Amino acid sequence: MRCAVKNVAAGAVLLLGATGGLCPAGAFDQTHAALDSLFARHVVAGWVDYRGLQSDRPQLQAYLRTLGDLPEKEFGAFTAEQQLALLINAYNVFTLELILDRYPLKSIRDVPGAWDGLRWRLLGKQVTLNDIEHEWIRKRFDDARVHCALVCASRGCPRLLAAAYRGDRLDAQLDHASQIYVRDASVNRLDRKARVLRVSKIFEWYRHDFVSRWGLAAVPPGSERSSAHRGIIGFFREYLPAEDADYLGDHPVKIEYNTYDWELNDRRSD
Repeated sequence: MRCAVKNVAAGAVLLLGATGGLCPAGAFDQTHAALDSLFARHVVAGWVDYRGLQSDRPQLQAYLRTLGDLPEKEFGAFTAEQQLALLINAYNVFTLELILDRYPLKSIRDVPGAWDGLRWRLLGKQVTLNDIEHEWIRKRFDDARVHCALVCASRGCPRLLAAAYRGDRLDAQLDHASQIYVRDASVNRLDRKARVLRVSKIFEWYRHDFVSRWGLAAVPPGSERSSAHRGIIGFFREYLPAEDADYLGDHPVKIEYNTYDWELNDRRSD
């Protein structure tokens, strides 16, 4: 089974500990069952029932405490997959808690310092959402699929899975999240008539993250040949339906980036 997260960046070695990340986990619940049950009740088709989640907020905050109280040494004994699953869950639940603190609101962008000012307790440290995404995840794990799993509480971002990420299912979950996001016509669309692949701004902001795995993807004659262009085309070919993937393999297309929709991913506004 393919598992890109095993190809961790050099910085992640310190987290894996002397055993190379093969130690069995300690007392921490690697199934993330508490979060799993919350998502099963309050996430529908990727949208969040924030009003309903408010009623279960003590359970959410209890899960947050487990993230804050987990010793870094114990985290260091987790496998790379377990580490990345926890960090994705942490980013997503801290974002949910941020919204619940101020709900109702129209957009996460109405919250000053949402990404770089507000701090959350993780492994006994105070961290921001940007710290988790850029310092803990992107620098330590070479897997661009995380951009289809990290959910910033907005309609333009990936939809939240109705299940917690977990190490023993992570590869399949990241593939599933990538397929859902790539095929979401509200943010990504292949316009064959114009020969344009219109995609989320996420693929512009993080275009270089797709290079290491897809940057050498074959493109048809007449295509832009930069590694960033190849990376996005290669990624979409992997997760689009076969007919669309074949089209991208046979026809040069231009990539355009859609305006990002920052409206809250609230189920009530469906």
